[in-house]
Amino acid sequence: MAANAILISNKTPIVETLCADYTLILNKAVQNKLITQREYKNLKSINKLNAEGHVVELLDRIMDKGEKTCLAFLNLLQTDEEIQQTYPELNNILKKENCPLPYPVQACSVDNTVEATGGPSSENGSRDTARPSAGGTAQYTMVDGG
Repeated sequence: MAANAILISNKTPIVETLCADYTLILNKAVQNKLITQREYKNLKSINKLNAEGHVVELLDRIMDKGEKTCLAFLNLLQTDEEIQQTYPELNNILKKENCPLPYPVQACSVDNTVEATGGPSSENGSRDTARPSAGGTAQYTMVDGG
């Protein structure tokens, strides 16, 4: 699912969660260059809005900037330690969507296999490899080494 679509479909719970400390998310957004300093000042100075209004305006501004900014915002929500400590409910909201991190956090091969090292090869040069299954356990298969 596209980052913009994830934000749209989860806008209400994200807004409700971020309202707990909306100044933190505004500060993080400007620190990570998701919004400009001018946008930050404009969002912060909207007097007629409560915390929810500020967060809604921030999310709308981020979504208006396009997919790349939405992806960077989701990455920020999932990887920033202070955000995770302040808004622990975000993990449940984003996991519900199977929201993947936009940047890899661990290297893996193209076919998602992990070669076992240190084990003997068979007579024909094939090696044991482990492929993670849906249940989290590894399935071993022989891969032709030639």
